[in-house]
Amino acid sequence: MDEMEIIKILRRRLHKPRYLKTWLDEDCEIIESPKGFLLATVDTASEGADFPSDAPNDSIGYFCTSLSLSDIAACGGIPLG
Repeated sequence: MDEMEIIKILRRRLHKPRYLKTWLDEDCEIIESPKGFLLATVDTASEGADFPSDAPNDSIGYFCTSLSLSDIAACGGIPLG
């Protein structure tokens, strides 16, 4: 079962909260708040599949950060501050 199949199952079984503009999107969720919209994303990275087991910690951190930032960029997100 791949990621999209899991998302389809969850969409059928769960209801969409009213404050979400997207629902179980592949990239990230768009959340409406009193001050505008927020973007939230969660990704996983696995040793061996996504990075070598002997990768330095800073390289792993860079890779994992890049996963989430690319999802946010795909939804049109921009940094605050």
